[in-house]
Amino acid sequence: MVDPADVRIVLLDSATAATLAQVLPLLLLTLMVELRRVEVHRRGRIRLTRSRRGARRRP
Repeated sequence: MVDPADVRIVLLDSATAATLAQVLPLLLLTLMVELRRVEVHRRGRIRLTRSRRGARRRP
C-alpha cells in the first residue's frame, strides 16, 4: 500500500520551471504593451504613438 505522505506530484521539471521563470515576465510585458497599443489605436490617437516612436509621417 502507498503511504500518502510519500507521494510526490511533479508538474514541471526544474529546467522547464527555470525557463518559464525567465520567459513569462517578458511575455506578460509584451502582452501589456500590445494591449495598450490597441487601446490607443481604438481611441483614434494614432499620430501620438507614431510621434513617440519617432516615425515620419507620410506626405
